[in-house]
Amino acid sequence: MASRRPSKTPPRQDIEIPFGAARMSAWFYPSPIATTDKPGPCVVIGHGLGAFKLMRLDAYAETFQKAGYSALAFDYRGFGESTGSPRQILDWNAQQEDWKVVLEYTRTEFDQVGKFSIEVIRAVDFGTSVGYDPDSKDPERIAIFGTSFGGGESKLHKYIENFRLTSSASSTAHAITAASKDKRIKAAISQCPFTSGFHSSLTVDWKTLPWVLFAATKDVLFGTKESYTPIKVAGYPGEPALMNAPDAMTGFNRFVSKDYRAQHPDREYVAARIVFQMPFLYPGRDAKRVQCPIYFAICKNDSVAPPGATMRYAKQAPRGEIKEYGAGHFEIYFDEHFEEATKDYVDFLHRHLPPN
Repeated sequence: MASRRPSKTPPRQDIEIPFGAARMSAWFYPSPIATTDKPGPCVVIGHGLGAFKLMRLDAYAETFQKAGYSALAFDYRGFGESTGSPRQILDWNAQQEDWKVVLEYTRTEFDQVGKFSIEVIRAVDFGTSVGYDPDSKDPERIAIFGTSFGGGESKLHKYIENFRLTSSASSTAHAITAASKDKRIKAAISQCPFTSGFHSSLTVDWKTLPWVLFAATKDVLFGTKESYTPIKVAGYPGEPALMNAPDAMTGFNRFVSKDYRAQHPDREYVAARIVFQMPFLYPGRDAKRVQCPIYFAICKNDSVAPPGATMRYAKQAPRGEIKEYGAGHFEIYFDEHFEEATKDYVDFLHRHLPPN
């Protein structure tokens, strides 16, 4: 295929990635500068605990695209716009498989990925109106970006399965773990990362613990993969939720409109069984095994993922770069904090994975 240079920034492509009977909803942002002769890297982006790509992942993808990169943001199976059952049940192993499939999908475009037939459900013609060449992405130059609350692979997984539970996590931990296991990943960015389940559990309002533990116990005893006792992802102080620090609900509400929340009230809840796993999750331990360059953006005022624990783990990454930001856990997604952080992310990528 002949090399060609796009005349303008290609628009976002809405695609769906098959995984068994499920379809993972994804947004693909083609690079505005890559060509067949000079293919460029792609940044794969996933979100955090109970979150989905509509919650500001487009802002990060657009930033990377403007910097010359392709970007792909996706929803986990059972969350956001993705299909798949069960829904709203956090499953570490399942989400790790999601990352693997998305990474292979990104590397091979719309070809076969192992046993998974990669198919674009919505017709997407990359070679026509936008001037984008589907061969312009380098499959060996992949970076990953993970943000927000997450967990590492629990050592209690086999024990927990006996109680119909599954280990769980979110994208920051998935990014750290994926980078530690997938040696083909060239760079990683971990924003406001959760690294210690014990320390994050201490941020929950102790006055709500009886109600939180009751919901979790009920879910363990009577919940199934199709039916669960819900608990809010974020709540106000004094309200039972996974996150109920003073800034949690206010920050969480900034991500989506009231109308959207009214239309999708279930997306503010997850299965309460996760409560018993959180204290035993330590994704930060994988940092020392990450061999590629990895950037840690730590929020000094983080009310959900205490920065002290994160700093200790981040320093163990052989090629880690660390910067502290004067922001809270939810503030780094917006306004001047977002601008400062994303400028640093682009600089990091340009140094370790130039766009062309």
